[in-house]
Amino acid sequence: GDITSGKIVTSLLGDFIRKSSGLVFYP
Repeated sequence: GDITSGKIVTSLLGDFIRKSSGLVFYP
C-alpha cells in the first residue's frame, strides 16, 4: 500500500480519537 496515505490516515484517525476521548494515541 501507499505508506504516505497510511500515515495521513493514521494522523487523522489519531486526531479524531484525541479530540473525542481526550487521550493521545498517536503523537
